[in-house]
Amino acid sequence: MKGFLTIVAVIIIVIFSVIGVLATRLMTTDALSTTHELGAQQALYLAESGLQASIHALANPIFTNQLTCAAINGNAALTNNTLTGAKGPFTVTSVGPQAPTVSTLNGALSVNATSITLNNASTYAASGRIMIDRELINYIGKSGNTLLNARRGADNTIATAHLNNTAVAQYQCTLTSKAGVPTLNPSGDTTGGMRTLQAVIQLAEGWAVGNNTGLTQNFMHWNRPNELQWTDAGVNVGNRKDMFSVFLISNADGWSVGQDGVFLKWDGNNWSNVESNDNKNYNSVFCNATNDCWAVGNAKSFDYWNGGVWTVQSSTISTLQNTKYTAVYCNASNDCWAVGNKSGGDVFVHWNGTNWTQDSSDPTPRRDLNDVTCINSTDCWAVGNNAGFVHWNGVNWATADTSALQSVDYNGIACPASNDCWAVGNRNNGTGVIARWNGTSWSDASTGPDQNYNRVRCRASNNCWIVGNSGVTVHWDGTSWAEITNPLGVTLNDISFVGPDQRPMAAWQEVFP
Repeated sequence: MKGFLTIVAVIIIVIFSVIGVLATRLMTTDALSTTHELGAQQALYLAESGLQASIHALANPIFTNQLTCAAINGNAALTNNTLTGAKGPFTVTSVGPQAPTVSTLNGALSVNATSITLNNASTYAASGRIMIDRELINYIGKSGNTLLNARRGADNTIATAHLNNTAVAQYQCTLTSKAGVPTLNPSGDTTGGMRTLQAVIQLAEGWAVGNNTGLTQNFMHWNRPNELQWTDAGVNVGNRKDMFSVFLISNADGWSVGQDGVFLKWDGNNWSNVESNDNKNYNSVFCNATNDCWAVGNAKSFDYWNGGVWTVQSSTISTLQNTKYTAVYCNASNDCWAVGNKSGGDVFVHWNGTNWTQDSSDPTPRRDLNDVTCINSTDCWAVGNNAGFVHWNGVNWATADTSALQSVDYNGIACPASNDCWAVGNRNNGTGVIARWNGTSWSDASTGPDQNYNRVRCRASNNCWIVGNSGVTVHWDGTSWAEITNPLGVTLNDISFVGPDQRPMAAWQEVFP
């Protein structure tokens, strides 16, 4: 009996020993698993930190602090960087800038479509952001010529339907952020984790146009092909004339108009001459979409682009005065304003989708008007000679108080917000003048080089440009105006930009080994 009990006792001891060993191993494995999970989570946050640091570096409004896409690679702050208190480092690398050979839509695109088929998507990125007309679209994935999982109306743009064969633009930088805890190369039994994230950042692009020098029409290209630089991109097509206005619908679609009825079209690769039916000077062009553009000019010149041809208007402008129109701006396809001057002062005309009609407002004193812009349908501004500032409140145009401003000619105006507008012009001595609206009053904010200013355009409250005589280009970064050097020394008449507004990051995804 004792022998039997001894055997049973031994068996029980062995069983409990095995259970103890298994429990210990289970606890160790669980602890190790928890450690790995924690390390992986920490690595994810570190990889996100790397992406955010890179986005800030690419989108910094102060150009002297901004990095190019190519400069991300090897940057000390983005390579094997361990943040204070972090459990491991991250490294960010980049590919780009990426600018595919421009293709077009293969079929009309509905407002709710999430798959976008192109005629040739072979050079487009596997994920990223595209621009069709004025809509920004993020997508993740590509199959053949179809872009997948589209998220419409990105970055404060409005999702709309688009016509067959509309240009599809893309200009971006692809970032890859790799983070590891405790290192970027954990091996063996090292506890921790590694995560790799990828994001796409939309890049800005712009054009400035000016007077010709006899050899070329003077065009300058911003941020492409050379990042953070103006590049001389003189155009040798058609008759070489002064160009007075430029408007970009997207990176792959834009117009410039000028002297003697010259119309040039941008297709993402080249500028080409498009025949117009009038030889008058055209002073301004504005587009709502690729098939909806207006150009206005001297002697009551109003031309409309329907996507195939420019048509000189006659019946739609029959009631207008035969005078010089200097600028046009549209809130929508059925809500546009054009301004100009006539004998004795200003003139305002409105497009309602059917006809142009002269507005009955009669603000005094009357001034020749040079530019117009709108924040919305009930908040517009026009500026002109002798400190002429006129405001539209949705009912009528009324003269604004400019007692704090110099009585000089103002040539351009831009408003990134209802309480944030800039107006520019020139004094009689040939120096530039800048005025600012804070939502309540206009004040003088003049600074910068001693040259006449011709136009101001804004992408956001911390991203505005001024162009003027002698090739001057001045940038506002939200704090101050700074002159940006460029290769041209000719009079620049207008400038236009496309790019991200507030959210430059498009596609975001984790990359698995």
